[in-house]
Amino acid sequence: MDEVGLQASLDAFLRIYFSVFEPAPKVETLVFRAEAGLVQGIAATARKLEDFTGDSFAAALRAALLDNDLIGIPQHYEYFFPDFFQNFLIQRCLELPESAGRRFYALPRVQDRERLFLPLFSLEESWLKKAGEFFLPSVEALRSFLDRELRHKNAHLDAYQAQRLHAQTAAEFLARISGHPDTFACLNTIASLKYEKHACSASIAFSDTGVIPLKAAFNQPLSLLQYRKARKLLAAMDSRLCLAASGDRFLGIARVEDINRPGVYLASLIKHLSWELSCQGRLLLRCEEGRLSAGRRQMQDTELAAFAQRVLGLDETGASRVLYLIKGAAGTGYGGMLVFSEEAKQEAERLSEDGIQVKPFMPEAEDLSAFSAMDGAILMDTEGYCHALGVILDGPACNGADSSRGARYNSALRYHAKNEEKKLLLVVLSDDGMLDLIPEPFPKDQGPGHA
Repeated sequence: MDEVGLQASLDAFLRIYFSVFEPAPKVETLVFRAEAGLVQGIAATARKLEDFTGDSFAAALRAALLDNDLIGIPQHYEYFFPDFFQNFLIQRCLELPESAGRRFYALPRVQDRERLFLPLFSLEESWLKKAGEFFLPSVEALRSFLDRELRHKNAHLDAYQAQRLHAQTAAEFLARISGHPDTFACLNTIASLKYEKHACSASIAFSDTGVIPLKAAFNQPLSLLQYRKARKLLAAMDSRLCLAASGDRFLGIARVEDINRPGVYLASLIKHLSWELSCQGRLLLRCEEGRLSAGRRQMQDTELAAFAQRVLGLDETGASRVLYLIKGAAGTGYGGMLVFSEEAKQEAERLSEDGIQVKPFMPEAEDLSAFSAMDGAILMDTEGYCHALGVILDGPACNGADSSRGARYNSALRYHAKNEEKKLLLVVLSDDGMLDLIPEPFPKDQGPGHA
């Protein structure tokens, strides 16, 4: 084991691990190496900090390590150094001011004979401000996992381990906020059940304090493990009503408008095997057939229409038409891409070799359902007329590209970067009905631009 190999392994694993957040953060890692008695080696390692954390952090580290007489004495150094260096890194990571633009997190140390490896990673402060409640439990679970895993010299960190760790963290998070250890499993089970051949589409409010105002209280609260009774009750819930639970019991029925308060979490079962967890309107977690995502903000229809109206320069009627097309395409069950452009006619001609040009026509939602089965974008003008199908977009490499996202999303970013001075809106659809908007609809401090 060496610091280069350990850093490469952590780099790859952290990218996978934090991809659960949307958008995923850009993670930077660093691994220090020191050998007992080699003070010069510490100085060389400390100098690497300057490129990573700035001069002030590096200077403080060197001062603490090299100007301390105890460390400079070989007979004390071997015994004193590991705990001192680890604790110093942890403390400095906590104290680093926000002005640095990044937040640092120390990971468990790794010892191999007389060599000591101390890894840490950093994330941008701007991303952390919108990461959500699920972030800190994720970091603690990561540290605990690595503390066990990195003791083995040939540790293998892979995507399967990351998925298991995500599920474990989600289960612990839900246990804390609901007051019951099996809430995560309960939600997955209920989301898998159908009632009279229909998938579940309803909500459950959770609180570990039991402070949920009830419209109707059950004389005999139901056990959280009575899945089929809960599923039958959920069939009667709608957008106004939800089941209310605390600890291991369903207490009754509550009005959704009455639970918009701190400490009350709403689990919305949105379709077969899919559910979301939110608090006061902020989405915290989404589980889709066992796959987790976090931090994705939902846009309301009115927000989406207003954004399209502003970006494309439309009136209210035109914005409503664009909203109708977007909502229709999002419900198709396919991934895909819609491009609304003021130069749709010219672009359809220019890209005719990379798509199927058509005579302009006004598509309906069911048309988009069929067209989305093809690879490539559906190219429309700002009035909603379709000019081309299956278009492969072009564009040069751009700074905003993200290798953790798919080719469709990155091609949309490149195309927008090439045409950003024009009236242009790109809608990138996933097969679960979620979508990304380009350009970004929200300011950086309000959360990711998803609808």
